[in-house]
Amino acid sequence: KEGITNVVLLPLYPQYSTSTTGSSVKEWKKRLDERNLKNIEWTLVEQYYDFPPFVDAVVERVNQGLEKFSAAERENAHLLF
Repeated sequence: KEGITNVVLLPLYPQYSTSTTGSSVKEWKKRLDERNLKNIEWTLVEQYYDFPPFVDAVVERVNQGLEKFSAAERENAHLLF
């Protein structure tokens, strides 16, 4: 309807998993088929957990969070991902 012919799928999960990224792609394909949209080209960004700008952004956010603690508290802080 809007004339879109090319789509980039960027799931908000940095790692690939069949239960997250996989199920989202499955749903995307289902919706394309339901609407008979065979002319839309699409690309999937499967994972980006090791993409340097993403890693830098995570480090920056962790450091911002750690700055809320005193130096002594930061020395004993344990990070859990």
